Amino acid sequence: MIGEIIAIGDELTSGRITNTTSGHAARELFRLGHRIRAIHTIGDEPQLIGETLTAALDRADFLIITGGLGATTDDLTNQAVIDALHLKAAVHPGVKKALAARWPKVKLGDTVSLDKLSLLPEGAEVMDPEYRMAGYRLRHGGKSIFLLPGVPPQMENLLASTVIPALTAEAGAAAVPVCQQLYRTCGLKEVEINKRLLTLEEDNRIQIGYYPVGSEVHISLLIRDIPRGQDDPLFVDTDRFIRQALGSDLYGVGDLSLAAVVGRLLTSRGLMLATAESCTGGLIGATITEVAGSSQWFSGGMVAYADTVKHQLL
Repeated sequence: MIGEIIAIGDELTSGRITNTTSGHAARELFRLGHRIRAIHTIGDEPQLIGETLTAALDRADFLIITGGLGATTDDLTNQAVIDALHLKAAVHPGVKKALAARWPKVKLGDTVSLDKLSLLPEGAEVMDPEYRMAGYRLRHGGKSIFLLPGVPPQMENLLASTVIPALTAEAGAAAVPVCQQLYRTCGLKEVEINKRLLTLEEDNRIQIGYYPVGSEVHISLLIRDIPRGQDDPLFVDTDRFIRQALGSDLYGVGDLSLAAVVGRLLTSRGLMLATAESCTGGLIGATITEVAGSSQWFSGGMVAYADTVKHQLL
């Protein structure tokens, strides 16, 4: 299925907060075989929210919208959706009852308005049965619109518990997870890697991406619609070709970092590593200690920046 993601909030468009929720949703859905056609990040402007929503709804099979579902005056998503889709608004009795029990002293006109939190578009299917988190599903024109909170832990919770199962049920047998592998290299330029793997692009079933990451270049292999996954002959042959083409410049696959590979090599040889850093300011040590169990092969390091410290301690 093809989807689009809309993240709403002035805090996102101003750069004050990084939009991490859209990336998380895209990764999870992509892994399951759904295609995210576009990711939009827009401010708290009702007209813009409505325009973006209706345009995306014309193109996609489903939408995911995050943010703007709270009780404060800058939370405008609910009303914008109601206006854009020409729906009626109604107080959801379950939501209001749960909120009233949780905050018995809150009254209309206070900073947190129970009426605003429980006022939802007609037909809204609340996702959290205990009403602890905002979020609901709308069905419009045969398509699903999932409205999720902008708070990352809440959004991720509802995505896993409600959105993904709902999309899986809608897609049925048509949803075939993609088969993907990430190859990590160090020492080759991007253009050289492209040259070595160019013949793979002659097969339109194979998609190759090249991504410089600092001093490394990562290569993404993506093959769709192969139910056998990594056991499929097409994937096996392509994987073998890539590994042979990259040779010793390929240091790892998947999530395996360069630091983790170095740690494995040191451990296999019974060696310990120590570092002395200056301009990197401890970056090497920080990178190493991100690897679980690195104390088995990393004894520690010294950050000596001033010349006097270098002379005295190193």
